[in-house]
Amino acid sequence: EVLTMVGLADQKKKRVTTFSKGMRQRVLFAQALLSKPPLLIMDEPTNGLDPFWMQEFANLIKQIKEEGHMVVFSTHQLEIADDVADHIVFMNQGRNVGDGSTEDFRQQFGSLHAAFHHSLGLK
Repeated sequence: EVLTMVGLADQKKKRVTTFSKGMRQRVLFAQALLSKPPLLIMDEPTNGLDPFWMQEFANLIKQIKEEGHMVVFSTHQLEIADDVADHIVFMNQGRNVGDGSTEDFRQQFGSLHAAFHHSLGLK
């Protein structure tokens, strides 16, 4: 079931060592989903994914949230964060330099990119 969710059902008999980086990321995501955890924490889960699978990841996160699970993840992909996050924390050198709801950032700065630049003191 989870292999189907991450688009790897047709690869189930292959060795993971033969997979691309993006495919390995999807395997890790499938593993994380196996136990249906109430809290899912991921570090850079879209690293290595192509644009199609980045959007599929966002769709899966939305689905997981709708099922009542909490998801926490780090990303450099502000488009993904903007698409799925309810709350954003901007970090710089291990320090919180800005946090708030995604909607508040959009209203105050127009976009997450602008909010991020503001949090870092950039123009």
